[in-house]
Amino acid sequence: MLMFPVVIIGILYAVLRNGQNHAVAEEAVYLAQTSSVIQRRLGLPIAVGASIGGRVFSNKETGHAHLEIPISGPNGRGTLLDWTQKRDGKWHVCSLTFRPESGSDLPLVAPAETHCRLD
Repeated sequence: MLMFPVVIIGILYAVLRNGQNHAVAEEAVYLAQTSSVIQRRLGLPIAVGASIGGRVFSNKETGHAHLEIPISGPNGRGTLLDWTQKRDGKWHVCSLTFRPESGSDLPLVAPAETHCRLD
């Protein structure tokens, strides 16, 4: 009888955590979906996988996240490696790399191009 509430709490935690990861990942996904390099590599439309992995550390105004975002298109699939920081309540991509299923990593946003603090 005690296991049922524990299972429900675990499921709710997983759903909320994945929802938070999706919200943090929005800018990275937009950058990937509008990248001509990714469009040529994967084809259109580019879809985001259901399970975004990684860690988000955040309060109301600041935070940082390291996410692994699965994406796919008609020609293939891969993972976005996203390092994001929250400043003044808004998330900003600091580094974004596409790791295809096969082949070399493709940098989309280099840390030198941003004004992010090193974690």
